Amino acid sequence: MSARNRIEGLRKQVDDMTEDQAVMAVSKIMDELSAAAAGGTHASTQTLSQLFAETTADHNQTGKDL
Repeated sequence: MSARNRIEGLRKQVDDMTEDQAVMAVSKIMDELSAAAAGGTHASTQTLSQLFAETTADHNQTGKDL
């Protein structure tokens, strides 16, 4: 195998690895965005009574109906 063919083969391997790493990075970002959209692992939990209390407080401040 000539040096030129070896270099071309190595260049292709590097390009493939770079592309694979980019795909993995995009996939990781998409997973994080999906988790955040679904509430994620760091989402604060509220009970219904807390939610209604906040809604009632907002309603009292603005004077608008729910």
